[in-house]
Amino acid sequence: ASNIHTGGGLTLLNMLIKDIHVETKIYVDERAKGKLHQNNKATFKYIKPKFLSRLLLELKLFFLATNQDTILFFTNLPPLFKTRSNNILFLQNQLLISSYNLKEFSLKNKFRISIERFLLKNLMANIDSIYVQSSEMLSLCKKKFTKPCFLMPFFASNFSSSKGFNKFEKKYDFIYVTSDGPHKNNIRLIKAFALLAAENIRPKLCLTFKPNSYSKTMIAFKELIDKNNLDISFEVFDSKESKDELYLSSKALIFPSEEESMGLPLLE
Repeated sequence: ASNIHTGGGLTLLNMLIKDIHVETKIYVDERAKGKLHQNNKATFKYIKPKFLSRLLLELKLFFLATNQDTILFFTNLPPLFKTRSNNILFLQNQLLISSYNLKEFSLKNKFRISIERFLLKNLMANIDSIYVQSSEMLSLCKKKFTKPCFLMPFFASNFSSSKGFNKFEKKYDFIYVTSDGPHKNNIRLIKAFALLAAENIRPKLCLTFKPNSYSKTMIAFKELIDKNNLDISFEVFDSKESKDELYLSSKALIFPSEEESMGLPLLE
């Protein structure tokens, strides 16, 4: 998990770590330090978020892995080198296998996703099987790849209890746990609230973002919100606890995303 340190990927990784019951070595992005579930069966090796560090890790796996090992690649991408082990790719980013048009993405994200799509396609020979978490992902994988694909959903069975739900003041009518990616469909949601405002209906909406995720796109959101005098707030969460509090401060979840491999907020 050398590129996992935030968001849904970190949430899913922690769910796996919690249920590990055999000796397991986890190679993870050093930015995840202090955010990982502790399990005495798991040993963590932290990797710098740099190309050279990740390349050296791949070389290390190539030389050390035996046919008695199983490696779960949690990075959405196959390894650069085929190892002797049983290599499983966990694929959770639907943008990498769908035909979703990237024209509205920033140049940086468009380039990154295009490179990842290329690597996924051309390194597939280095893995033995693919695990996905939803039937739609399974269907897409079977159409795109010849490797065995398996539906292997997992999620925590002990999400925050709803027993304390009424203890929180309901500050919002709706909450959308989102990011600034075009596929999250934020702009359409805001335009829908503008249509309601034209009829003098102004529900309170909370849009949540990760720290440091503000962008030019969000500036455009704010301009639309201010122009139509909408009751929409931007909130930042930096932990599962702060996200849970935002959930519990809202009356309902709204989820207009166009492209999702799982939709983790729906489970939460």
